[in-house]
Amino acid sequence: MPSVSILRVALTVGLATALTGCGWGYAERVEKSTLEPTAAARPPTPTPPPAPPEPVVRPAPARAKNFDPSALARAARTGEARLMPGARDLYTLGENHRLSLDALTPQDMGLHSFQVRLVDAVNDATQVVHCSSGKTIRFQKRAPDPTTQARMEAEKLPAGVWLLTIDPSGQRADLPNNDWYRHISRFHRLDFVKRTTDGLVVYRYLGPRDSTAAR
Repeated sequence: MPSVSILRVALTVGLATALTGCGWGYAERVEKSTLEPTAAARPPTPTPPPAPPEPVVRPAPARAKNFDPSALARAARTGEARLMPGARDLYTLGENHRLSLDALTPQDMGLHSFQVRLVDAVNDATQVVHCSSGKTIRFQKRAPDPTTQARMEAEKLPAGVWLLTIDPSGQRADLPNNDWYRHISRFHRLDFVKRTTDGLVVYRYLGPRDSTAAR
């Protein structure tokens, strides 16, 4: 009888051990399957977004034939724009006009100005006009020169009115060129008089336009 009891105990222990081992192996497999999902169950790797398209590069507009890359133009592109006296190209004249809108002193106004002249029997007068505001910043008068009077009579130029003389060739530094004329005519009223025998063009100066005088 004791041997039978010992055998039963051994069988019971072996069965328990076998069952316990199977239980742990099954539990381990369940745990691994929970913590480490298969490749099919894993979320797909996100696809990187497509690269942005290359910007469209358009050719720069053609520059005007009279474009002058002056110091003012270069300074404007770097944010250091400053008024440039003696400008004779249309772009820089426009920048000078804008920069001279706040000029207060005759000296500052004189950096962007033009001159008109009046000759009659007793006067030979000139006035310097600030282009941006239309204000007269300098006025001078003297007795007329007989040579000047004779020339005006020969050219049949009107006496006693303010005249603006333009040199279309741009060769005379003492007279406005065509770009200066185009700029002035935007802000001041001019009336064509004639073209002289030496190729100059004369306009009667009638004063600033209303938009200029209001500044």
